[in-house]
Amino acid sequence: MKKDRNRGGGNRSDRQGPVEHPETAYVYLIKNPSSNEISVCAWDSPLYPGTQVVAPTKYGLDLGMVLGSASEIGETYEPGCVQCRGACLHAQSTQEPSLEPDAQDSLDAIGELTPDGEVLVEQGGDSFVEPLDAAETPSDGGFDSPVPAGAEPEAIFAEDGDATDAADSGGDGRELSDSVGGADFRTEVEAVAVGSSAEESSKFADIHWDAEPDEDPCAGCGGCFKRIQPRLVEVDGDVDWIDRLATPDDLRRYQENLEKEGEALRLCREKVSRHGLDMKLVTAHYLLGEPKLLFFFTADVRVDFRELVKDLVSIFRIRIELRQIGVRDESRVLGGLAVCGRDFCCHSVTDKLNPVSIKMAKEQNLSLNSMKISGPCGRLLCCLSYEYDFYVEEKRKYPPEGSRLKIGHDLMKITEVNILSRKISLAGPDGRFLTIPCSAVFFNAEMNRWEITKAYLDEFFSN
Repeated sequence: MKKDRNRGGGNRSDRQGPVEHPETAYVYLIKNPSSNEISVCAWDSPLYPGTQVVAPTKYGLDLGMVLGSASEIGETYEPGCVQCRGACLHAQSTQEPSLEPDAQDSLDAIGELTPDGEVLVEQGGDSFVEPLDAAETPSDGGFDSPVPAGAEPEAIFAEDGDATDAADSGGDGRELSDSVGGADFRTEVEAVAVGSSAEESSKFADIHWDAEPDEDPCAGCGGCFKRIQPRLVEVDGDVDWIDRLATPDDLRRYQENLEKEGEALRLCREKVSRHGLDMKLVTAHYLLGEPKLLFFFTADVRVDFRELVKDLVSIFRIRIELRQIGVRDESRVLGGLAVCGRDFCCHSVTDKLNPVSIKMAKEQNLSLNSMKISGPCGRLLCCLSYEYDFYVEEKRKYPPEGSRLKIGHDLMKITEVNILSRKISLAGPDGRFLTIPCSAVFFNAEMNRWEITKAYLDEFFSN
C-alpha cells in the first residue's frame, strides 16, 4: 500500500484536524528569503511590510517576510503623475515672502547692488547708478554690513540668551560653546554674531544644536510610493494561510540553521564525490517549520541518487529532499550582479522565469551576439522580455521591415524601423540609402499599402 506522504506533515494545525478559516481575511505577498519565491497567503489581522511570519511554501513551512498587501491584485492599474517638478514629485513649494505693492515696484527697479553701496538700475533699456536710500537699506542684517574700523566685536550670547560683552565671556565665546555644546556650532554662531548689536543677536537666543541626524523627509511621506493599506477581502479554499507570526525563538533557530547549512553542503559534496555522481550542488536549506533538509542541484542528465539519500538520512537523521533545478533557477537562488551592474532580475525583482527567445532581440534591433545578450547563467537576458510587448505594439504603427515604399520612380526597401528615434531606413536598388521620419508615412486603406505623404515628397524633391 502506498504511503500518504502528506499525512502528518510539519504544519501543527493540520495534525490537529481541519481548521475552519473565516470567509474574509487579509491577503499578503510573502517572500521566502531562501528561495526568493513569492506567494499569496491570508491572515486574520492586518500586517505591514517587513513582518516576519512562518508561512507555507511548495517545500513546506518556512520563514517568510511580508512584502505588502495583495488586495489590489487584479484591479485596474492607475498610472502616476507624469508632471515632474524636480527631484521629488511631492516636495512642498517654497513660499516667497509677500511684499507690499510699493515695495514690489521698488524691488523691480533695483538691478544690482554695487560694492560701493550704490544701486545699478536698469529701466526702459537705460542703466544708471543711484545712491541707495536710507529707507531701502535693510536694518535686519539682510546685507553684510561692514564693521567700523577700530570697533571691537560686541557680540556673544550667554546661555540665558542675553547679549554680553566679549570680555564677560572670556573674549572667545567659550561660555556659548559649553552651553550649546559644540566647537563647530560656536564658530558658526560667532561668525554671525561678530559686528551685530544686542537687538540683532537676541533672535539667535533660541538656537539649539542636536547631535541626532534630521529625520528623512521621505520616511513618512508616502507620496512617491503609494502604500497599499491591507483590507478585508473574500477568500476561498485555494488560498494558503499563514501558520503563525515568527517569534524571537523562530528567528534564533533560523540563524542557527543558516550556520549549519554550510556544513551540510560540505558533507553532501563529499558523499556526491564518493558515489561518483554527475551533479553540481547549489545550496542547502533547513526548513524552519518542519524537520526537513533540502539540497538543490543542477545536472545535465538524470541522476540516480537513491544511495546518496540513504547516506544523508543516516547522517542528519531528518527527512532529506534533493531537488533538481535549471541554471536559471541557480541564478535566482544564489543571486549576483548582472552585466548592467544591478542585482539579477530573477533574484531581486521577480521570481517568475518567463520564456525568452532570440526573436525578442531581433524585434528590439539588438545585436545578436550571444555574448552581449546572454546573462551570467548562460541563457538569454530576462530583461529582453520587459520591453518586447512595447516594441511589438509600436511597430504596428509603421510599415514592416522588408516592405517597399515608392519614392518617385524607385521602389526602396525598408531595412530598419527605429521606434526610439522615429526613423525609417530605406535602401534603393542602386545602392542608395535614405532615412526618413516615421511621420512621413501613412497607411492607405483604399490601396491597402503604406505610402509616403505628398508633403514630404514635395519637400524631398524640392531640395
